[in-house]
Amino acid sequence: MRRLAGLATAACLAAATSAGAAVPPVNPTDYPQLTDQEIGHIRHMVRLSRQLPGDWADMGTDIWAVAERTLQFQLSYMAVAVGLVQHSYTPAYRELYQPTMDQLIQKMTLPDVWELWINSSRAGTFRSRSGDLQAGWTDPVRKYNIMLKGYLLQAGAMYDMLYQDGKYEKPDAFTFRHIPITWGNGPITFRYSLPDVAKIVYDEYVASDFRGVQCEPNVVFPECNQTPILGLINFDQAHGTHYANDIMPKFKANWEKIGYTDPATKQNIDYYRVSTQERVGKIGPTGDGWANSWMFTWDPEHVQAVYPALRQLYLENFLTGAYARNLPPYGNRDLISTGFGQYAFMAAEVGDAEARTKLIAYADRNFSATWQDGEYYYKRSYDYAPDAAGNSHGVDTWTGNVLIALARLDTGGAFQSLYRHPWTKADLTDPYIADVDYPTTSVSQAWYDRAKQALVVTIEPGPVKAKETSFSVRQLKAGTRYLVLRDGTAIGHVGDGALTPKADGSVSIPVTLDGRHSYVVVADV
Repeated sequence: MRRLAGLATAACLAAATSAGAAVPPVNPTDYPQLTDQEIGHIRHMVRLSRQLPGDWADMGTDIWAVAERTLQFQLSYMAVAVGLVQHSYTPAYRELYQPTMDQLIQKMTLPDVWELWINSSRAGTFRSRSGDLQAGWTDPVRKYNIMLKGYLLQAGAMYDMLYQDGKYEKPDAFTFRHIPITWGNGPITFRYSLPDVAKIVYDEYVASDFRGVQCEPNVVFPECNQTPILGLINFDQAHGTHYANDIMPKFKANWEKIGYTDPATKQNIDYYRVSTQERVGKIGPTGDGWANSWMFTWDPEHVQAVYPALRQLYLENFLTGAYARNLPPYGNRDLISTGFGQYAFMAAEVGDAEARTKLIAYADRNFSATWQDGEYYYKRSYDYAPDAAGNSHGVDTWTGNVLIALARLDTGGAFQSLYRHPWTKADLTDPYIADVDYPTTSVSQAWYDRAKQALVVTIEPGPVKAKETSFSVRQLKAGTRYLVLRDGTAIGHVGDGALTPKADGSVSIPVTLDGRHSYVVVADV
């Protein structure tokens, strides 16, 4: 059950009225708030974002068959998970989330992540069905490789929508440095801006006659053609372009014409081979959850139509542990876990509350749920074979770091809401909080209600102990008198005593870190 914050509306109103303030009722429980576990998930992602380049601790996997590892997907999924929290839970507290998103996105440009493209671009006889290995190319953005640049576009455009600081408009926003020593022809640097990537992706959809952008040469994956569409939605909203609106109906028509979804089973194909126009295989819960969780944002009717059949195929298989009974004899065992995580995320986004709750409970009981230094995540385990009770305990880092976290954070249609309700300049001029002492202090709630002219904030102790702290309120409207309440009790007006604004107009509010406390800063009109 989602934790409640603050006191009842009546108590808040009574306290404000007793202080002589004619303020509207403001109840912190009326606004979304993060649970302890959700805050723990966020702390884990923050810590991973701050690891030094080349340090991939807690991100290792044995999934070499998915774009030769999952680092790029873990990073992009964590970046958009942070963006989701920013948009849906703490829109009035940005100083933790903005650099975290940026650090995760920038890690996608590190050689450890993208240089695998040099091999993927060479294709071959196995999946691409080229005559033999080709020369390939080094630049990871200019052509194909939607399995990297589509996720880079989604995360970068979401950052741009949320913060509008112009960072990703710069020519070197995404800089890829290729620095070979023992082979090749010397260092090369590839530089792209967000508009560059958006235009390249759009042009490739057009060049494909809207069948989809290729991952490696000659191969289109349904799941990897979802995130670039979402990235273009955010890009269009900020730049006035019409890339996504042009792509979506034409890509959907091709989806049905080619048959990316099997009309009988409702499962997606594994991939589409462009040169021979072949539909190859069925990918199972990993690919179905992967594609449909994102597709629900731009084509909810399709996902709603296929979801009941996928639920019947997969849900009990996961809840009984049957999904882990047939282990592959070598490598890529972690794909079993990604299927669990991707299905849980899909169930959450489409609003299947029952499935979401049961899958999260299964994970908490059976996976390596870990509290460490205030972080909450599922530590990687290779213990996949079901035990005597039928439960599997294996978990991959993609699932353990972010997929189950997304399922927990997404109570239904959260990403659909994010893309339908982008931030505008007005949102960034509303009052917000800053100067929060992380990690001694956690912010589980930070909302500005424009209709009530009220800033609602809930503060609680973080993993590093401290007795007292403070936070600043910025961008209060000039000429407006504000009342400050703590747990429903008025503690004074802005401008009085300790609540006197500083030279920059911000107001410091003292906090005692002895538990959870809710604050309301509301216009006294």
